[in-house]
Amino acid sequence: MDEAPLANKIDQKLRRLMLRVLWASRGVNAGGWINGEMLFDLMETDALTSYRCENKTHAMNLLRDLEAKGYAECRDDRTLRVQLWNLDDTSWRITATGSSLLEESAAPDPDIEDRRR
Repeated sequence: MDEAPLANKIDQKLRRLMLRVLWASRGVNAGGWINGEMLFDLMETDALTSYRCENKTHAMNLLRDLEAKGYAECRDDRTLRVQLWNLDDTSWRITATGSSLLEESAAPDPDIEDRRR
């Protein structure tokens, strides 16, 4: 059995979960920013789903997908430019486009789980 469609389906669910966590953090922190490590931890403890990122690299790749589509914004929090790019040294927030997708006022995205499809 091919596991690629199953992995794609899980990634769709995880991207939606990431957007939900980013959306919920809008009013909690200044400017709606949330540290990448905290985002990962919140996703790991979310009681609403049994889906988990394989590791922090997987989570970072999914966040970069959201950023590439304009649904999330990334801020580089590294103190030294020689530091490796990782979840600990990034902060994330949802964009207006990402909020519209969650509120179902934007067209569904095939890479993000959506009950309208």
